[in-house]
Amino acid sequence: MEFRGPYFAAAGAKIERALQRAKQFPRTKGGFHDALAAAGIKFDEFRDPWGHPYYADFHSEESYYDRPQIYTYEEYRGLRESRKRLIPSKRTFLVVNVKSAGQDGIPDTYDDFALVSFFRAIETSSKPEQETPSARSRLSPAGTGSITGVLIDPSGASIPNVLVTLNGSYSTRTNSSGKYTFGGMPGGYFRLTFQSPGFQTGVLDLVPVEPDHVTKADFVLQIGSVTESVEVRAAPNTVATSNAELAASGNRSIATPRVREYFPETLYWNPELITDASGRAAVPVKLADTITTWHIAVIASSEDGRITETSADLRAFQPFQVDLDVPPVLTVGDQITL
Repeated sequence: MEFRGPYFAAAGAKIERALQRAKQFPRTKGGFHDALAAAGIKFDEFRDPWGHPYYADFHSEESYYDRPQIYTYEEYRGLRESRKRLIPSKRTFLVVNVKSAGQDGIPDTYDDFALVSFFRAIETSSKPEQETPSARSRLSPAGTGSITGVLIDPSGASIPNVLVTLNGSYSTRTNSSGKYTFGGMPGGYFRLTFQSPGFQTGVLDLVPVEPDHVTKADFVLQIGSVTESVEVRAAPNTVATSNAELAASGNRSIATPRVREYFPETLYWNPELITDASGRAAVPVKLADTITTWHIAVIASSEDGRITETSADLRAFQPFQVDLDVPPVLTVGDQITL
């Protein structure tokens, strides 16, 4: 037997609301029944088409996806740009399936089927950064060179304790003044990666090193996602930030903007459109994603051979961006809203 349509949809919606109000997502039969009972739902009273009670199945699932990360890339004495890379990540879900025992009334047999499933994400992990050994000695023997620089934020303040990685093989951290140094290096070109909580990852590529020379390689780390409100207080020179993903608390969903992809050269063409008795006609036309002005041309003819034509312009536009204009300097006691 096959079931299609909104069967059990109303009961499933009630159960979902009850699970949302529960302090913890249930992992056992007892916890599941307690969460429903707290919402006034008696699960044992539900019956399948054969009059058998339903049962709940509990397990966990894992899904793998690529998490995008935005970072700042710059070549030595070149242009700076934002780039995106994908980080392999894993998300673990708790799953509760409400099942029917089927016609035979025996759970966990061949004719069982699931009516509705409930999911909750409990853990999200990403591929850990590869551990790198500490940087070699800062003393540069004869015939070798060194790289040194200072890490600052957009306001010009130095950033201490930034993890600086050289070619993915050696690492060091900036001191209290935001300065780092790599010494004893052979001649060539190197890549530096800068990482610090609250800032976008920075990459400085093609840094030249010459024997018996010191290469100066300063870098500006861009601040990551910040909170909506900013209050300047008399405190040590630190930057308070938080990940924008944390704003999505509870079970609220965040809508994904639709990507513009419909860009036809001709929006609409109809060689024959018959008007009604009063000479009127209407057709629905889906506007393209193009922000432009469309030129409409119409040629009409009557049954007795009379011809006329006309044209008009149709402007298609929708606000699609905002500019964030914040003061470059804040004083103690100032408050702004982003």
